[in-house]
Amino acid sequence: MKLSKGKKLPEKALMKNPEKISSIIIAKNAGDTIGDYIDSLKKCTDEIIVIVDKSSSDNTLDVVKSQNVTYETREWIGYSAAKKYALSKTSFNYILWIDADEVLTDELIDELNQMKEEGLSLPAYKVARRAFFLGKWIKHSGWYPGYVTRLFDKRKARFSDNDVHEHLRVDGETGKLLNDINHFTDPDIHHYFTNLICIQPLPRRK
Repeated sequence: MKLSKGKKLPEKALMKNPEKISSIIIAKNAGDTIGDYIDSLKKCTDEIIVIVDKSSSDNTLDVVKSQNVTYETREWIGYSAAKKYALSKTSFNYILWIDADEVLTDELIDELNQMKEEGLSLPAYKVARRAFFLGKWIKHSGWYPGYVTRLFDKRKARFSDNDVHEHLRVDGETGKLLNDINHFTDPDIHHYFTNLICIQPLPRRK
């Protein structure tokens, strides 16, 4: 398989039965963007689980319903608990977790499809994020590459209990993907201050 852009994995023998990947998304008031994010997941994953916060006040649920994915609306139970619940609904061992403001690059999609064909061997993989703030890619001040673990074997990794900035605790080695994910943090200043007010007061439990 050729990667038109980005970096290419070394060629290996293909598996007779390619690995399958489930993906999970937690969404609230993401109607303007979540359709594009789901479309990117459809190109490289075999199951998409979307948990929509019942307090969403926009058309997030309508967009999700139109996407032919597995979805459920739930009362908000916290970031970590919501992801753990979504994880419990998945069918396959390997999980691709993205937030509702993240989208896979074409290069990463190609890389993931190649990995599925050749087999996934590690408990987890981290990926570099391109953070876009007010529409601009922030490449400095520690924002890039900003590696985050987004692909993992649910038998060997689990979500932490943090109320915010939850992360994965992995049993074993974490590999590194060659290509990036785009993270659209704050499209406008109103969104920035709304997040600052809503998230900053939340305690962090270790």
